[in-house]
Amino acid sequence: MRFPIIPATLVALALGAPSALAAQTMTVETSVTFLVPVNLTQLSPDLERVRAICGVLPSAVMTPTLPANAPLPVLMTEAPVVSGQVITTLRSEFLVFSGWLQNAVGQGATYVCDLQGFSKSLQRWSNFSDTAADPAFRLKPTPPTLQGTFVW
Repeated sequence: MRFPIIPATLVALALGAPSALAAQTMTVETSVTFLVPVNLTQLSPDLERVRAICGVLPSAVMTPTLPANAPLPVLMTEAPVVSGQVITTLRSEFLVFSGWLQNAVGQGATYVCDLQGFSKSLQRWSNFSDTAADPAFRLKPTPPTLQGTFVW
């Protein structure tokens, strides 16, 4: 299965402008947008969609706290699998709520991104792996978890 990924061009980061969107009682302060080029071929006929999930890891300058049972603050696009392939750029946006950043300006942050597929028969998402128990999610070689750093 082919999935050429060029790490230097894989993720484009852009800090969003402050926003007044509310998530329960928390306010979105900014966001980090990840643009992930995807070139997957020879995918299982059971796969319906592909998405990229990206996030920023907690650190000394970013201390995420969420209300109980709150979903992860990630907005993402999905792409349909057509004729066993997905060739597109996926967008994943990580929302940063007020109070999460403490003296973050000029400080580094680490991000991670994973590709996932949605199985029609199982009705669930899962990461791709060359050792996946379900053949629908098996890709050889396994698409790497993408990670890197940026400065707030």
